[in-house]
Amino acid sequence: MFLRRVTGLSKGNLSVQLVNLEQAGLVVITKEIVERKMRTTVKLSKAGAAEIKEYWQAMDNIRARMIGEGEKSIGQSVAIPVRLLPSTR
Repeated sequence: MFLRRVTGLSKGNLSVQLVNLEQAGLVVITKEIVERKMRTTVKLSKAGAAEIKEYWQAMDNIRARMIGEGEKSIGQSVAIPVRLLPSTR
């Protein structure tokens, strides 16, 4: 239920995504019966944890470059492309 809430995915879509992640070796899924109900537990595998760490390092590097470029452009004008939407009037 936690993963369904935080992802906003339906039960079926979440199941498909988890199977894909499991087949890629990024998560480990265990199923057990607790008080006559099926409990599914999903954990990051070592490979999955390494992939997440690498992803966040890449995002930190991008963020650092963007901050550095932002400091260089202080006082300079920057052209920002704007897409105009058709009028609804």
